[in-house]
Amino acid sequence: MTDNIVGVRRRIHGAWRIAGTVVLAIALYTLAWGAPPFSVGYPIHPVGRFVSRYPEKEGNFEVPPTLEELNKPSFYEWDTSLGKHLDGFTLWVLDDFGQPTTVLNDNIVLTGRDLDDGDYHLVVTLLDAPELYDLLVYVRYHQERWDPERIEPGSLFGKEGDRLWYERQDLPGVVTAGMTRIRPDVNGGIKFTEGVFAEFWFNERPADQKPHWLDNAPSGTHNIIEEFTVYPDPDCDCLVLWWEERNVGDLNNDGEVNICDMVPVGRRYGYVSTDGREDDWDWHPDGNRDGEVNYKDIWLMDQNYGNLLSGYRIYRRKAEEPRNREVLLPHRSYPIMPMSIHRPKEWNPIRRTEYRYMDDDVMRNDRPQRWTYRIVPYNARDDREGEKSALEFTVSVDRNSIKIEK
Repeated sequence: MTDNIVGVRRRIHGAWRIAGTVVLAIALYTLAWGAPPFSVGYPIHPVGRFVSRYPEKEGNFEVPPTLEELNKPSFYEWDTSLGKHLDGFTLWVLDDFGQPTTVLNDNIVLTGRDLDDGDYHLVVTLLDAPELYDLLVYVRYHQERWDPERIEPGSLFGKEGDRLWYERQDLPGVVTAGMTRIRPDVNGGIKFTEGVFAEFWFNERPADQKPHWLDNAPSGTHNIIEEFTVYPDPDCDCLVLWWEERNVGDLNNDGEVNICDMVPVGRRYGYVSTDGREDDWDWHPDGNRDGEVNYKDIWLMDQNYGNLLSGYRIYRRKAEEPRNREVLLPHRSYPIMPMSIHRPKEWNPIRRTEYRYMDDDVMRNDRPQRWTYRIVPYNARDDREGEKSALEFTVSVDRNSIKIEK
């Protein structure tokens, strides 16, 4: 009888041990795969999945963006309740797509003091924070009173060789600053610690009244599409225009050049983009195509800051006609859209975004035709086309051939 009782107890204890092991394994698996609370966008290292920008609407070109998605608010329109406030200053923490988030508001501490000469010193400190690898902020100030003098990084992510730092003071009414850890998969982030992120100094005098900030569409000759072709559609015998997106400085491939583009450079810092090892993850961060992801790629972000690509407008005219006779080709699914084709909504950090537009008004037949197309980057938020960045080419077409004339 006693042996039976002991045997039962052993089996019970064994079952509990197995159950405990399973629970522990599940917990460790969850911790291993769970992204840090403030690094949910660009992965720490290549994985077989990524976070969709609009997870409830998967797809590529089939589902166009809504008006709200096209016109996401700029920093002029951000909700002040999402920020931290002190002495008339407002600080927003940004998510990986450049929009304000409250994730770290309980960990951000603002301290400020008036200096003897009337200037102001603002310090941003992080206390008891969860594990994170990046911190990107915007600070709004009153232009009628203050003029930004300088910004200095703190030691939140270590010394200069441990992190990347970026600041910008030419945006009217706000300053922005960002810090990202270099190679967090090796160096780690900060975890349950504290540190000064940045110090801001403001002069007590009216700032130069800069014009209202408007994001550009990708502009300049360096943003002209390079990879493109035209081919016949086998079903309708009409023309299909194909091209690969070009938006220099968009290092995280979300369509907009802003402070968030420093994040993938930190993630992939020092990697060679042509060594055959995870090259697809290095292609976008290596913006200058010199073969290595490094601080030089941040320069492209700085030079093209504010460029926003919502899609493209395609204009067409007969080759012998002047440009003022060209027509804007409509969106294939939603003709009321202000562009001919929209950018894919699903965020993918490694995709080389390709576009295909079927022009079924141009049919191949025995009569030779020549048509000139102009493909222009378009920013729907500010209703702006790219300047000096349009791709223009002429297509000669008949029943048997298609020739592109640049």
